[in-house]
Amino acid sequence: MERERLTRLLENPSLSTRNDADELRIMAERFPWFSGAQLLRAASERAQGNVLADEALKTAAAHLPSRAVLRDAIEHSAAPAPLRVVRTRSRNRRDCAFQRED
Repeated sequence: MERERLTRLLENPSLSTRNDADELRIMAERFPWFSGAQLLRAASERAQGNVLADEALKTAAAHLPSRAVLRDAIEHSAAPAPLRVVRTRSRNRRDCAFQRED
């Protein structure tokens, strides 16, 4: 990743793309003490709805000196697609499930 792109992402994590997420994952694994990469990785994976986003959040929280920074980055990143409730009927009860609206 180029330095200018990394600087722009640190200023505004919501600009992250799927390609950036892959590069940030590699950077965070290669340099685990680089808290900026951990922060951006967690925000990017959460914004894209990645299944392993919770794991990235936990790792970032362990590496960052202030979890408030992580919370701010997560809250200001692009929101994931909204969920809708889907009701299904089984023999004896009603089940609810959540699906992403695309």
